[in-house]
Amino acid sequence: MVQERNAESTRQRLLNTAFDEIYQHGYHGLRIDAIVAKTQVAKGALYHHFPNKLALGYAIVEEVIMQHVLTHWAQPLAVSADAICSLQQLLRAYARGLEGDGIFQGCPLNNLAQEMSAIDEGFQTRLRKVMDVWIGSFAAAFTRAQQQGLLRADVEPQLTAIYVMSSLQGSVCTAKCMQSTAMLSQLVEMLCAYLDGLRA
Repeated sequence: MVQERNAESTRQRLLNTAFDEIYQHGYHGLRIDAIVAKTQVAKGALYHHFPNKLALGYAIVEEVIMQHVLTHWAQPLAVSADAICSLQQLLRAYARGLEGDGIFQGCPLNNLAQEMSAIDEGFQTRLRKVMDVWIGSFAAAFTRAQQQGLLRADVEPQLTAIYVMSSLQGSVCTAKCMQSTAMLSQLVEMLCAYLDGLRA
């Protein structure tokens, strides 16, 4: 039992370190030797958990990025009393959370989607699944807000969810290009104002 826990702990440490490496350098910049050096895990142990770099990349999308979306977006929205207010709070918190150490890295999902979706079907399929969950959490929140009488009846939840996600990701991408977290905050406030306009 202890050995199983240690193995799972090692696997998680490898995943988290690999995620950080991909976030900083992209998938193509990911180096197995860097992960081994930072985790002090033998290369053979890494390959025991992940047979190759591609399997490691897929696991990062399926487990690390998906879990982030579930924990920080889907679950809070699912239990919110006022979906619009909660979404605005989450958007602002997301913008604050992307403020790094002087270098604005952008959205991990967006970064990988731009780098890998057009060249690897496995990445594209997994990234789309995460995006579907993220958008789905918005759409479900909008549907519930409509049922509660908080959202205008003419708002189409799924299409609006896609629009909000597109606006958010476009804002993050623009701010990353400009290396301006201040711009991201301004754009998020505009998106929050748009959400206010959807209220019944």
